Amino acid sequence: MYKVGCCILLSGLILSLSGQTPQAIAKLGPLTRIVIQSGVRAPELTDAILAIALKDREPTRQEVTGFTDALANAKPSGPIPSAQVSALESCIVGVLRDQSPSNFALAARLRQALTAIRVNDLKTDLIVRRFLAIGEAVRGPDDIKVIDIR
Repeated sequence: MYKVGCCILLSGLILSLSGQTPQAIAKLGPLTRIVIQSGVRAPELTDAILAIALKDREPTRQEVTGFTDALANAKPSGPIPSAQVSALESCIVGVLRDQSPSNFALAARLRQALTAIRVNDLKTDLIVRRFLAIGEAVRGPDDIKVIDIR
């Protein structure tokens, strides 16, 4: 009876944890839009990003807060198209769930999305640096191949 109880408890725990990721991903796009458009810091966005991360590869709360604060200071000119919010969301999920060949490839896509919504270059640079810090915390630094041209 003890083993059956443990199995039920464990399966319930697994189901509850696995259900958090899709909910966090669903919250990510709307929260990102709100933070960028309003310029208001939102701890909910930090929480949603941390909930998406793989449990054995979580960035620190400080790293994620730095990124979300930089997003809050983005102040794009004009409305943000849904396609750009989706691109931002895709980059964040990609770096946290290891869905791209490199941190730099995702950072380039993030930079394109920020440029498309007319975030100035200095703010874009800061956001991308904070994004890369998350990527390095989660996935490690990108390897750079050295080519011997002798």
